[in-house]
Amino acid sequence: MIRCFTGFLLLFVCFSPVISDEFERHPNDGWYNNLVHPEWGAVDTHLLRLSPADYSDGVYEPAGKARPNPFTISQIAFSGSNRLGSARNRNALLVFFGQQLVEEIMDVQRPGCPIEFFNIPVPKDHTYNPDGKENLEMPFRRARYDQRTGFSPNNPRQQLNEITPYMDGTLVYGPGKAVEDAIRLFKDGLLKTTSQNIKESFPAENSIRLPYANPPSPRDHVLRPVSRFRLYGNPRSHENPFLVTLSTVWFRYHNYVASRLKRKNPSWDDEALFLAARKRVIGQYQKIAMYEWLPSFLEIKPRSSVPTFNMADYPYKGGGKNVYKGYSPNVHPGISSEFQAAAMRFGHTLVPAGVKTKRIRTSCFDSRRPVQARFTNKANGFRNNQTEINVTGIRLCNSYWVPEETVEEEPGVDEIVRGMVYTRSAREDNILVSDIRENLFGPLDWSRRDLGALNIQRGRDLGLPGYNAVREAYGLPRIDRWEDINKKGFFSGVIKNLKSLYGNTSAPDELDLFPGGLLETTNDGPGELFRTIILDQFLRIRHGDRFWYENENTG
Repeated sequence: MIRCFTGFLLLFVCFSPVISDEFERHPNDGWYNNLVHPEWGAVDTHLLRLSPADYSDGVYEPAGKARPNPFTISQIAFSGSNRLGSARNRNALLVFFGQQLVEEIMDVQRPGCPIEFFNIPVPKDHTYNPDGKENLEMPFRRARYDQRTGFSPNNPRQQLNEITPYMDGTLVYGPGKAVEDAIRLFKDGLLKTTSQNIKESFPAENSIRLPYANPPSPRDHVLRPVSRFRLYGNPRSHENPFLVTLSTVWFRYHNYVASRLKRKNPSWDDEALFLAARKRVIGQYQKIAMYEWLPSFLEIKPRSSVPTFNMADYPYKGGGKNVYKGYSPNVHPGISSEFQAAAMRFGHTLVPAGVKTKRIRTSCFDSRRPVQARFTNKANGFRNNQTEINVTGIRLCNSYWVPEETVEEEPGVDEIVRGMVYTRSAREDNILVSDIRENLFGPLDWSRRDLGALNIQRGRDLGLPGYNAVREAYGLPRIDRWEDINKKGFFSGVIKNLKSLYGNTSAPDELDLFPGGLLETTNDGPGELFRTIILDQFLRIRHGDRFWYENENTG
């Protein structure tokens, strides 16, 4: 039976834990969350380096100048069938909740100013280069960084996280106070809405033109006005229909909570209602993310028969216990470079080619309005009482940046949520489906991109060291033979080909972190390295947040 990651489906029938309404709120910019280190977790602060920087010049030049072309690595390591469903019945809801969670805690996508290019040469035999041109390159913009860094080996370049690493409601309320105020109705604690009927409502239109991410849809390469979007908190909510759907659920949930509080406390003013609803929404989100989503993502099983997860059950660095004991001002919640550029991108292997619905539409390169494609049981193993059936669904590659066609019209929010629950994620393996490996959206000058190649190039941009150096930095043993990367012997052919590509070295020291960590994957999920990095990051976010919902003393 397909796993029902049901946190969202329970939102309208479950209420948040009871918490006092005399409180200090999560600061929008993260400053003074930590009273001892006020800048920890603030916007525009450095990514952490838990392994040594490995820039080619020791200062700022990208790592891995002698390493193979990312396109070639992607073709060898990440290509394969779109038709393999999850071996552990993970579903699409888990995948796209994970994408939304990423955008809740980190944003390193904006390039620096002036823009620095670190373009990726396109091989002559590549799909993107049918004419075999000599000097064709896919544009790649280096990440924005602190310009006070990058002057010496003692002060290497440090990239910036433009939002807070806390689960503090950025995806619902925006990355700053200005956005929060722009999406508020300032009446009864509500967010601006199109309807008083919460179950049918959407945020108001972006008539004030908030600067949301707005690339051209790769379906027709047309730049559309940002005013067509709706006032969601997350600036990237409109990337695909599944993100928009989840953003709509959280938007409706806030207004539901505010309305319920208004009925119970008719004397409260707008500000009191808004802050109380905001606190409950954030607490509910933290609980779902930490205790429902993360165990499912990492395939961590509870040790008791009670069907709930507790951090005490999390195996971590040799089986240590991680019971929540309260906030610690000595724990830095910052996002690590290893998490941002590699480990959390494990989720890319779970991204399905689409999500099942009841409608019929079309393919990746059709420029017409339809954005759906036919799926069968072969694509994701969908069965009904053991009888194979045909279903249809929204195809990811043809629905970037045109969410209004599917979310607000047909099939609609309810049908998409239902589809995400019943669509299995892609297999836990080394493969990225073609919708993101060959057909990811891009700018006008390169409208389809390879996410596998981009991931590798981002790691080099951030100066990440090789695979073994990161393992050692996280307290894990070195891997001295390529053949030992995967403890269960999976992907042996791929590993053999990569070994040859990287020069037949005896140990995978120069192997880029993203393919190295991904090749540790088993049917259970992330391998040892990525699991350690991911769990370390989420524990630090929890322990280092003074406003974490379980912390009873925020003073």
